[in-house]
Amino acid sequence: MPSHPLESRPRLGVLLSHPVQYISPWLRELSTHLPMKVYYVHRQTPEDQAKAGFNRSFDWNVPLLDGYDYAWLSNAARRPGVDHLFGCDVPDIDDILADDRPDAVLVFGWRHKCVWQTLRACRRLNIKVLARGDSTLEQPRSLPTRLVKRLVYPSLLQLFDAHLYVGRENRRYLEHYKVPNDRLYFVPHVVDNDWFAAGSATARARGITLHHRKRLGIEPGAFVFLYVGKLTARKGVCDFLNAFLTARRRHPREDIHAIFIGDGPMRRNLLELSSKYTGNVHFPGFRNQRELPGWYAMADSLVLPGCESWGLVVNEAAACGLPALVSDRVGCRADMIDEGATGLIFPHGDVEALTRKLQEMHRLVVEGRDQFAMRLQEKCRTFSTSRATQGLRAALGRLSANAPTIPHGHEHLLDPRAHPPLVHARTNRRSSDT
Repeated sequence: MPSHPLESRPRLGVLLSHPVQYISPWLRELSTHLPMKVYYVHRQTPEDQAKAGFNRSFDWNVPLLDGYDYAWLSNAARRPGVDHLFGCDVPDIDDILADDRPDAVLVFGWRHKCVWQTLRACRRLNIKVLARGDSTLEQPRSLPTRLVKRLVYPSLLQLFDAHLYVGRENRRYLEHYKVPNDRLYFVPHVVDNDWFAAGSATARARGITLHHRKRLGIEPGAFVFLYVGKLTARKGVCDFLNAFLTARRRHPREDIHAIFIGDGPMRRNLLELSSKYTGNVHFPGFRNQRELPGWYAMADSLVLPGCESWGLVVNEAAACGLPALVSDRVGCRADMIDEGATGLIFPHGDVEALTRKLQEMHRLVVEGRDQFAMRLQEKCRTFSTSRATQGLRAALGRLSANAPTIPHGHEHLLDPRAHPPLVHARTNRRSSDT
């Protein structure tokens, strides 16, 4: 574990509901740059993963807790979990932060009670609070929710000393709710690019990609569209399948295939829709983290057709040299997709437009695969753990140890019980992206 002998207390505290496979690599890097301690609230079980939409029980097969200092907090929730407001409850956070006395605490989103408990404790202890989320204005919300948020959020978001926005759409969301520019810092959404790049290169060198194709009956030169994620209606998987089948019927001589990595309630529907095309549509099922680079390496294009607050699988694919075709309801589109250079965008729910874009992606990749790979490498240099670390350090450098900046008269907003609508808010959690 990295040590910082000149400082005996963490400069940064990090509050997370539970260990997340995408955040852990960044935490390891952060710990080499500054003293820090991570506080976890909920121990996610294999059964919890199944309930989250993966449709099967499992543990992630990559290290989540290695390489940085962390502690498990006592979760006092009556119904512990990460899927509702009161599932993460840490009434003793005041005492914990009083003992550790970090200069600042980073929280992820604000949909859990523990975030508001932490914010209130930090105000009492004169500790700065930074928030990082990935909400966008495109996420579906009911009219009452939108009205409540318009009234409450401008004051609510002022309670945080800094907001770490992950991309353009997330920044637009924060600006919409009147967060001042001097509280906004770019800390991009990232995956472990080096790990994915190395894994995909190893898969190609060892013939794993050819093994996957052979096992599925896919010829080495065939074109493969890949979907990675939960098989749910919100993910748009039926739109992708219908568009693919239409493209297949229109161009029967082209050897194209669609692979769905994942599991979920829509699996049976997808199998029925594709029953006449079993040689071109494949369902390998859920694949854990260590297996994913090999599947990216054997494909030619990622397809992400649904609604996503960000879409971290696009980052994964980019690190493996794979362009992405995404809907205009995917939050990362403005940052990760340069039209025709790193991928393509289509109107959400428009199956005919998606069909045309599948055909266009096929043509572009065949004509310029190397150009795609070069531009994707450039994109990954911006959306990297090192760039996220730079952004966070810049925010910490700007935050002084002065009194908290909570607006006078808004102290009552720190009570999480006063805001039932917050249960609808999005957070930066992996379950929303897979």
